[in-house]
Amino acid sequence: MSAAAALSTLVILAGQSNAVGHKLGPADLPPTARADPNVRIWRDGRFQTFAPGVNTGGPNTPTAWGPEVEFVRRWRADHPGERLYLVKVAKGSTGVVKDARAWDWSPASRGEQFDVATAEVQAAKARLADLDRVVILWIGGESDVVPPAKAAAHERALTALFARMRSDWWIAGPSLVVARIADEWDSNGPVRAAQTRLGAFSTDHIPMQPDGAHFSAAGQVQLGAAFYEAWKGRGAKR
Repeated sequence: MSAAAALSTLVILAGQSNAVGHKLGPADLPPTARADPNVRIWRDGRFQTFAPGVNTGGPNTPTAWGPEVEFVRRWRADHPGERLYLVKVAKGSTGVVKDARAWDWSPASRGEQFDVATAEVQAAKARLADLDRVVILWIGGESDVVPPAKAAAHERALTALFARMRSDWWIAGPSLVVARIADEWDSNGPVRAAQTRLGAFSTDHIPMQPDGAHFSAAGQVQLGAAFYEAWKGRGAKR
């Protein structure tokens, strides 16, 4: 790449419903959220202009939005001359531990969430000629809190998942940023402990919706900011 070319970064947001933005829509967006033609999000097999509350959700909830909104705003403020691409492959109620009775992220579950996400990531990357950085943002594991056998298996399963993300999504170095699930889910349990050992940052201060399980609109803004600060703090440079 020539010295004059703009740097480009691909951000992959993955996890469960707190990565999707459970029950949040356009009416909940902060006033700082806006469409940005310099940021492209992968939807429906192509890159589109990033438009919070329009194309930031999942297949069944296209207008949902999550931590990507504030992450993008903070990133753009610090990198005004660079290019940013986003792939969002989060899905609610998807644990990490292999579960024959439920859709999960385990790479051993053939045709399930890891395979679906990998196909999307690879298709998106095939459209990008030059990439200088690839970053994964992960928040998930709430579905592994119970039963106890699944919770006990979470660390091994999450370690294996991250290893496959790094190999199959071509990620290297410190560019996998993990948020620990909120204490409302698993205050002193093995899932949160495992995520802490794997380098996750705390989300315990982040406000929740009345259900006590999902981040509020203000909470999603704080989560996006925390993801961005954690990425910066790891020295994730070109």
